[in-house]
Amino acid sequence: MNTIREKIILAMLAKLAEAITANYYNLDCGSNVFRCRQNVEPSELPCFVVWPQPEEVTIEEYHQSKHIMPVRIEGISLFNDTNPSVISEQILGDIIEAMTGVEWTLPYTSGGTYEIKAGDTITGHTSKATGLVTSVTVTSGSWGAGNAAGNINIKRLTKEFQAENLDIGTSLNVATVSGTMTGETPVTSATGGYADSIVYSSGGTDSYPEEGHLTVGASAILRVTYFTNVGDLYNAG
Repeated sequence: MNTIREKIILAMLAKLAEAITANYYNLDCGSNVFRCRQNVEPSELPCFVVWPQPEEVTIEEYHQSKHIMPVRIEGISLFNDTNPSVISEQILGDIIEAMTGVEWTLPYTSGGTYEIKAGDTITGHTSKATGLVTSVTVTSGSWGAGNAAGNINIKRLTKEFQAENLDIGTSLNVATVSGTMTGETPVTSATGGYADSIVYSSGGTDSYPEEGHLTVGASAILRVTYFTNVGDLYNAG
């Protein structure tokens, strides 16, 4: 049986596996996710290595234990002809987005002849809010008929959409939205719902590769807060 802590770690490993370029991340570190690996082979790059750290525990009211678990996530990649600092910043950005980013669902109607697709950036015609499209579903109608309806899943939301039309580049009024949207928080997407919060604490690159080296890394510390019953690590408090 897994403790709550172990369930959170497993959920974080699974979420990191989604951090690949096909899902609109900078790099493919999510193609190889390891747990507490001291040595990584060149054939296993790019990759993430996850290091759960010792946690702090305090006793709260109602026989609850409050746990604050730091987790260090390291990303490693070849940098080839790119400045290694650029790659290290991309690694850090991917870790932070995977672990703390909100994934939004925006219902739409009146989908027109331009078919919204993953990779598009939608812009609210009035609000000027933007979001990167990660997937689109059609629940009724069709794009060709101009009456497609369904959901647009986005990330990197800049601000809230209003009741308005959506534009994509020079393609105007590609769909209509009410402005109502829902978000999947990092607590759900990155910890499986077992944590109370997950926040980015610190990160970056400690040192850059010397001449002749081919890889660069970056790491981030995430602080995960969760609760259990006192003396019982298997049930949430």
